[in-house]
Amino acid sequence: MGRPTTYSPELAEYVCKMIATHSYGLKKLTRMYEEFPSQSTIYAWLYDHKEFSGQYFEARRLQAAVLADSMLDVPDEIPTYEDEKGNERIDSGMLGKAKLEYEIRKWHAAKMAPRMFGDKQQTESTVTVKHEESIKDLA
Repeated sequence: MGRPTTYSPELAEYVCKMIATHSYGLKKLTRMYEEFPSQSTIYAWLYDHKEFSGQYFEARRLQAAVLADSMLDVPDEIPTYEDEKGNERIDSGMLGKAKLEYEIRKWHAAKMAPRMFGDKQQTESTVTVKHEESIKDLA
């Protein structure tokens, strides 16, 4: 039996729930869960089913919180070793990998939920002009 290809609201909800509650992409989720549709099937559903498209992008937005939370654990996941003098050391290659992982998660979270995780604070300002004469005086 292969991966499911037929769209159903129940399967679509399951896919979106898995996306919203994991920090992984579709490729890894399809490897983790045999009942998960293939990436190409999910992309076809995005094209064919507008309701799924909305659910999917909301799940990705929610996933941003999972990604941001997982960034807190990245430093703890860097393996250390003891050198010949008994000092705790960090493998520089693993440090580079951790930095890359952190930056990818940070970028993704900022793009999917910019108001919550973006680097820049956006502000709106409005100007109300009460008299046309005021504008003419400025010209």
